[in-house]
This record gives sequence, structure tokens and C-alpha cells, in this order.
Amino acid sequence: MKILIVDDSATQRLIVRSIVDNYDKNFETIEVTDGRGALEYINKGDIKLVFSDINMEPMSGTELVAEVNKTDIECIFAFITSHLTESMQDQAKELGVQYYLTKPITQEKIENVLKEVFSD
Repeated sequence: MKILIVDDSATQRLIVRSIVDNYDKNFETIEVTDGRGALEYINKGDIKLVFSDINMEPMSGTELVAEVNKTDIECIFAFITSHLTESMQDQAKELGVQYYLTKPITQEKIENVLKEVFSD
């Protein structure tokens, strides 16, 4: 299973990757720094889960989800942000984002998403 980690912060990517790798060594984790890079990987297919920051340039997390929604590709998004406003959460819900994690990222937060997504 492939998991994509999208964040402009190398530290945040490392934290998420470490938790995912410790949870299950069979996951293939891929890291990118922005939405455009993520879109390239997602368009190739096989990405099951995307952990994505919301505030990135040149393409934000919400813009990334909107672009993916224009395709037939199905993947699950978990947004990671330092602060989640009600309007951001409403916009994410409209786009079909299922998970919202606020920083600081913890092992428990990431593992809860992994358990739900990969429980079957």
C-alpha cells in the first residue's frame, strides 16, 4: 500500500513518515513538498492514503483535493494543519476530505487514521 505525505516542512514529513513506518513496514511511503508534486504521484495511481498539509505553495491541500476530484482516481485524504478553522473544515468536507489532524502531530492521531483506513 502506498501512502503519500505532502508537506512543505521536512520535519513534519519526517514525523508522519516515522509513525507510518513504525506502524507497518509494508507501507510504501512517498514524500513530496507541495500539491503539484503530489498530483503527479496521485495521477500515476496506487496511492491509497494522502496525509497533506493545507497551507502550501504553489498548490494548497484543498486545491490538490479539488484537482483529484476532477479525475476518476480514488484516494483518501487526511489534512494536517496547525489550526483548523470552521470554514476550512467546511471546505474540506465539501471536497470529501475525511480526516483532519491538528499539529502537533502525534503517533495516536496518525495511527487512528491508519487503523480506520486499513482496517479491512
